[in-house]
Amino acid sequence: MNAGSGSVIFVDLGSRDAAVTTKILLSQSADAGVFAVLDKNGTDGEASFSLPASGSYTIWARALGTPGGQAKVTSCATDMALSGSDAGVICSTQHEVFVRGTGKSSFRNVTDALTTITLDAGSAAALACGSTSVSLFNPCLQGFFWQYDNNGLRLLQVRFYPNPS
Repeated sequence: MNAGSGSVIFVDLGSRDAAVTTKILLSQSADAGVFAVLDKNGTDGEASFSLPASGSYTIWARALGTPGGQAKVTSCATDMALSGSDAGVICSTQHEVFVRGTGKSSFRNVTDALTTITLDAGSAAALACGSTSVSLFNPCLQGFFWQYDNNGLRLLQVRFYPNPS
């Protein structure tokens, strides 16, 4: 499932009552403006995607497919500098929820939620990073990923557009 077939990532469907979580591992692309699906099989719990550092593009998304499903996407990272109960995965306090209702769905700008991790003020991670807002690939954190919690959403369409010069 990892070869060819375009820029798609497959995840398990889940149901309205039980979410299925997929980690979409993120790596910074070496070339500016290059986006690439590195592992599209998220049905095993992990997929991977390469993208440039934020700032040169916007991200737009919409829910498609049969009405009734929803998904939540949260930007996360690991903080190896922290220890004890603070160690491990840190997820943004901000996330995007996509609900497939009836009628035509519209794209919405999700750039901030998918390129920034918002930390609790006063948290050990915020103090270590020097800010409550941490961009993807900021060296104060590592192991960036999108946590995709799917509750029956059949299709989430995500588009990346370059910022106008």
